[in-house]
Amino acid sequence: MDSKKYRFKGHESFVPREGWFTKALKEISLEDGESTFKEYYGADRLGVGPNMAKAIRYWLEAANLINMVAGKARLTEIGKAILEHDLYIEDPFTLWIIHMNLVMNSEKATAWYMFFSEFDMDFFTGEEMKSVMSHLVEMDFAGEKQPSNSSVLADCDAIIQMYAKERDGDIDPEEKKKSPFYSLHLIRSEGENYRKMSPSKNQLDELAVWYGIVQCMEDEDSISIDDLVSKPGSVGKSLNIKRTMLLEYIDALADRKKLTVNKTAGLDMIYVNTKQESKDILNEYYENRR
Repeated sequence: MDSKKYRFKGHESFVPREGWFTKALKEISLEDGESTFKEYYGADRLGVGPNMAKAIRYWLEAANLINMVAGKARLTEIGKAILEHDLYIEDPFTLWIIHMNLVMNSEKATAWYMFFSEFDMDFFTGEEMKSVMSHLVEMDFAGEKQPSNSSVLADCDAIIQMYAKERDGDIDPEEKKKSPFYSLHLIRSEGENYRKMSPSKNQLDELAVWYGIVQCMEDEDSISIDDLVSKPGSVGKSLNIKRTMLLEYIDALADRKKLTVNKTAGLDMIYVNTKQESKDILNEYYENRR
């Protein structure tokens, strides 16, 4: 039996910063851009230190914006679409796409996947989060080579730093820069506690939800609504949206002829009307936005 693939603390203790994806996508798109990460992990070309350059490469790979092939960085179709339409990541839609790519990636962003799919506490302290996440790792990888607990705890800190708005006085502004992902408001700090939040309807475009549904369906033509709500790696888990809210999006997508809902015999299945590649969903959104 093959061991489960996982990765913890691939980010060198750096969460994504404003402008990182823009700088990297632009550099990789240039002539000879495929060699961006060959020398000193890309430090010289990106104008950062080696560890930060490794972190940028990690986030690009984990978010499925690039593939590394024989040491060469190649933009994925998703990376190309963002480069063409929203290089400066000014549209929240783009950030939601990157977020879903990350938290659905159980192999390269394991802690992010586990936090959104398996960590069931909606209200928690930092210590409770670390304790539960450590336990989940022990359970998920029982009988296999376990990641170090320090790496798991480092990822817990990174998740909070990435998604929760930082409290005044928590950080040295010269040492840490704001993560763009906090603008998604998926984790809210409340004193010493944190709360998982659902996105507001005006913040989350229905084509972003459609993108998440397509990722869940893979090569299938149909999927149950229950799986979309509660299965690990599902669109419901990844966006932290409950069944009622997801059904509203599904109805809107049915109105747009993206899918058909079948509730015969209580099965609650959805069927894709026309298969659409992930890149085409992005292009449709960006083109309609013009």
